[in-house]
Amino acid sequence: RLFRKTPETFFFGVVHEQIYPTWGAVTIPQETFFLVHLGYRDSQHTDQKIDQRNVPLIKKAIEQNKGKNEYMYSFYCFYLGNSLSDPEESKVWLKESIDSCPEPLKSQFITVAHTDYIRAYYALQDYQGAKKASLEALQKIPELLENFPDFWDCYGSVEFSLGNSKKAIEYYQKAIKISDNNREQTFFNIAHDDKIGSWGTFVNMGLAYAQQGNVTEANNWFRKALDSYSGTDKTFLIDKI
Repeated sequence: RLFRKTPETFFFGVVHEQIYPTWGAVTIPQETFFLVHLGYRDSQHTDQKIDQRNVPLIKKAIEQNKGKNEYMYSFYCFYLGNSLSDPEESKVWLKESIDSCPEPLKSQFITVAHTDYIRAYYALQDYQGAKKASLEALQKIPELLENFPDFWDCYGSVEFSLGNSKKAIEYYQKAIKISDNNREQTFFNIAHDDKIGSWGTFVNMGLAYAQQGNVTEANNWFRKALDSYSGTDKTFLIDKI
């Protein structure tokens, strides 16, 4: 811990802990504090170790907040669903998070919960279920999803998988527009992969145009994806295309 636990402070979060003093905020002058993260040597092995450590902690937090703190119960259900590798199990916890959230319009995580819930269906290749979940999300929190690019990129992929390339293109374009125009978002809204609204969505656009038989437009989007790809090795993206 960077801060010692004292009677005046408490820590929020069972995995990535944050300090919340009861007397006010902790201020650190920017020029006096530096944190360098060097990453992980073996990401797959590390992910497995993190899951083994984190999942029991999150489940414990769920039990501790059940019937006591509705918001935190909903948050930890989301956290668990977001952490699990099994989409079937993930779907159950994300649904619980969505259904139990007491004030979704004030929630910082509910847009991600809905989007990941759709992705769980998508991972199971249940595209009709994913479309139903997308429509339910739009019915429940339309104003929050309106400016959330991840949702529109995901919804576009659902429509693409159902053969609706015209709708897919419309939703991909919306994801790109939001990413270009709206940078002032909440923590959860900017915590998406950098491919959303950028090279990843450009590849999706190319695939949607290819589905329509428009090879010229498809190639334009594929070239745009290659130009905007942030990685140094573009072999991965070329193989994908």
